[in-house]
Amino acid sequence: GTVTFENITVVPGQKIVCDGQEIPEIKSPRLFRYHKQRGELVTLRDTHGRTSVFDKIPIPDDVQKLIAVGRLDFDTEGLLLFSSCGLLSRRLELPKNRFQRVYEARVLGTPNEEKIEELRHGAEIDGVQYRSIDITPIFAPSALVKFYDI
Repeated sequence: GTVTFENITVVPGQKIVCDGQEIPEIKSPRLFRYHKQRGELVTLRDTHGRTSVFDKIPIPDDVQKLIAVGRLDFDTEGLLLFSSCGLLSRRLELPKNRFQRVYEARVLGTPNEEKIEELRHGAEIDGVQYRSIDITPIFAPSALVKFYDI
C-alpha cells in the first residue's frame, strides 16, 4: 500500500530512514497449514524431549517466526494453522470472531440424547457456560463406537 506523511508519499520499495535508522518494510502476514499427527505437541520446546510440530514444519527462510493458531491435544490429529503474524493468529483463534471450527469426535458407548441436546443449546460444565454447538452423527462402525462432527 501507500503511506502519506505530511505531503510525502511513500510507495513499496522506497527506503524510510528515521534518526539514521532504516525502517524495514512491513511484510504481508503469511498463513501455513500443517496436519498434526498424534504424539506431537503444539509447543516451541518440551522439557521431556517429545516431538513438537515446530520440529516438523519446514519454515521458509524469509519467515522469522511461526505462531500456532490454537492448539490440539497430544493424542489428537488434525489441521493446524500457523501464521507469521501474532495479530492474525490471535484474531483467528478468538471465539468472539466466530471463525467456524469443525472437530470429529469419537465417542465410546451410546451418548445420552439429553446431554447432546444440552450441548446443542449451550451447556454449563464445571461452572463455565459454553455457547451452543452443532453436533451431527457421521457414522457408527459398531454399537460401542460412534463418530460425530462437532
